[in-house]
Amino acid sequence: MSLLRFSCDEYEALSLVCRSLELKDHRPSSHRLKRLLVCSLAGSDPCLAERIARLRGEEIRLIREHFRRLVGD
Repeated sequence: MSLLRFSCDEYEALSLVCRSLELKDHRPSSHRLKRLLVCSLAGSDPCLAERIARLRGEEIRLIREHFRRLVGD
């Protein structure tokens, strides 16, 4: 099992992007979600975008499922 750690600001940035993707209604592939996150974050937080670009598929799935559960509640 992987554990991902983000600062409060990074988490908030990821949260905003993931909410806009409406993850509760569909499950983009890990590759597609990674691309969407990187593109969405590149202008506002290029360091976070670069970090996301280096994540493996299982780590992106963790992000997807975490935010999917949060927006589904």
